[in-house]
Amino acid sequence: MKSALILLIVLLNISLDVHGQTNLTISGVTYTNARVEKVNPAEVKIWHSSGIATLPIYSLPIDMQEQLRYNPTEAELYRQQLAERQRHNTEATRISASIAAKRKQLLANVVQVFPDGLLVSGEEMVLHEYHYPLSGTYKKREDTGTIYFLIGYPNTVVFGDNVDCFAYEDGNYTYTSIEGAVKTVAKQRYLDGAKPSAGTKPRQSESIKNKRVLQVLPDGLLLQDEYGEKKVILLVDYPRQNSVVDGDTINCRGYEDGVYTYNTAQGASMTVRKWRYVAK
Repeated sequence: MKSALILLIVLLNISLDVHGQTNLTISGVTYTNARVEKVNPAEVKIWHSSGIATLPIYSLPIDMQEQLRYNPTEAELYRQQLAERQRHNTEATRISASIAAKRKQLLANVVQVFPDGLLVSGEEMVLHEYHYPLSGTYKKREDTGTIYFLIGYPNTVVFGDNVDCFAYEDGNYTYTSIEGAVKTVAKQRYLDGAKPSAGTKPRQSESIKNKRVLQVLPDGLLLQDEYGEKKVILLVDYPRQNSVVDGDTINCRGYEDGVYTYNTAQGASMTVRKWRYVAK
């Protein structure tokens, strides 16, 4: 590979002044004050009084072909490679246009995190009207219940997080649900639009209110909101963990400290936010 590259560099830097001739006639065309330079294994450029011309080397006189070290085999290989690159670029342009036509905004909630992507439940912005105390309208995200599998999403997310990006449909995806059923859903491939992750949050404690204990794990307490969004978190370092049972309500303070992955009773892998207890 290295020797071939060196050879190509040598070939592309050969030029000559046409034996001091003022005029050069090729295929019935005369070029005045001509200078010939080999630009690739198959072609030359001719600088002349009226501009620049690009010609195949085989159209030059035999003695000039020899001075330019013309090799018909190398020239044919170059033409074939050039045609293949042009075909590939045309196909890539066609595919890009097809993807652009399918590009849509995806609003969704994360249902489950898989090693190769995210199972999400689609949402849409729904227009609502209100009449009290004043008439008006507002838009609100509402879960449509449509399940997708999103691949290529750049940010770290967990169960219950919102996803807002642009993606396009790219076939189907088959997975095993938490209940053990085999399901097939539309696969969405991420394109762009995701906001950059905020990064590590400062460790400032916040209130953890009205969290119901779903399960006591060796690593901490699996908690879920009793009201509202029903998001699940793992609380670690809770000092009274040994006296807590499923269904208890937890109120304390803590700070977000990464994510935690566990297996459900049905064997499915779930990833949630991890919170660390701090004393009040």
